[in-house]
Amino acid sequence: MPEDISSAKHGNDESIYEEWKSVDKLDGEPEEWGKYIVGLANRYGGKVIFGKKDNGDFDGKGIFDRFANGSKSGLDKVKEKIENFCSDKISPPIRCVMEFDEGDFGDILTITVPKRSGIPHAIVKQDKQWRKYYIKTNHGCIPIKNDKSIEWLFAFNNESKVISRSKVFININEELLPFLPSVEFKHYRIRYLDWYGMMVERIEKNKMNEIKQNYLMLAGDLYQQISVYACLYGMSWGLSEYIKDLALRKGSQLKYDQDYTAIPFSEIKMQKMDEPKIGYSLELAHMDEHIIAPIGTTIELGSSLGNNIDLIVIHNDLFSVKITFAQKVFGRGLGFENPNMYLHFTTKELSSRLEELDQKVSYLRMELILEKAFDFPEKGQAKLDDCINYVDSLSQYINTDWDFDNHIKNFPTFYKLYNIEHKIDRLYEMMSIQREK
Repeated sequence: MPEDISSAKHGNDESIYEEWKSVDKLDGEPEEWGKYIVGLANRYGGKVIFGKKDNGDFDGKGIFDRFANGSKSGLDKVKEKIENFCSDKISPPIRCVMEFDEGDFGDILTITVPKRSGIPHAIVKQDKQWRKYYIKTNHGCIPIKNDKSIEWLFAFNNESKVISRSKVFININEELLPFLPSVEFKHYRIRYLDWYGMMVERIEKNKMNEIKQNYLMLAGDLYQQISVYACLYGMSWGLSEYIKDLALRKGSQLKYDQDYTAIPFSEIKMQKMDEPKIGYSLELAHMDEHIIAPIGTTIELGSSLGNNIDLIVIHNDLFSVKITFAQKVFGRGLGFENPNMYLHFTTKELSSRLEELDQKVSYLRMELILEKAFDFPEKGQAKLDDCINYVDSLSQYINTDWDFDNHIKNFPTFYKLYNIEHKIDRLYEMMSIQREK
């Protein structure tokens, strides 16, 4: 988005963020110029510039003087007119910032329109019983008439929303590296461990030997780095299943070659901000795998060891999904918050069991945060509906394959062990037993 009005002075084209209007527009019906304020607010926000015509020519100097009335200057009357319209004829009201610039090319008044933060704005009449919605597009500012577009206005506002937070726990038996990590629920295995295991098996043996020799410093870095690729690997499988299911539901209406594409891992953009202690990304990025996505979709990876986060961003002109791997903690033992710790309480005494685990087991704990955003469907509602279904399938994959709490709830016994009240009671009981001995 333009940060100042300098672009307005040099004949640049209008954009999705900017509208140029001759001062003569202010002589007409307020809706004829007010719709641009509403349309910008309902999309990304932006600027309406009075004093510059659609073709890029400027109206000239002193163009606001003719609006003078009594003791008020023409510029003050124009500002008052715009402020009154934004407060009385737009619902919810819009608070704009107006800036006058008296330049060599001519006078202009720039109205900076904020992006809406809640329900969409509309031009209202007749005690607000009549409402008309507008939105800014690449082809101008258009009225919104059909139900689907109005539904988008109320459901989305181009803002990213957190839709899920998933807990991830991984136990690593140091004696068994480089074999698979585990979460020890007898015959029950969490899906994401399979994805981790497949990633670990791809790491070169000499790097694994280096990890074993300097375990505490490097093992956490290994599992944190491959978290992103483990998620992508599972996604490649899960989204392929989604496309098969979609094809069954839509039948001949689904044109796979026209609607979807396969993005190889090697084409995923990497935005690494910090260098890891030991690198695995290059060999993992060239796995012979791909991810199914709507045509025009881009996948980017990012990480910051300083901020202890990793990112997967999947986006095109209609949607954006961000998966953040955050609050990552790596340490020896099982960790106090790990549900497996309480399973071990039932088999051995607390002190001896924890001492044994501290010698051979480490853990990785983190949170997966899933966010989504949808843009206005300029090219048709059907494409947006497909993208919404696609994003829902991504969300289902995260919740099904990665969310530890979701798994626990499917197993009542483990859920009871995981329940915080039971944890406190069990800890108290174990401590009491230790004191009696």
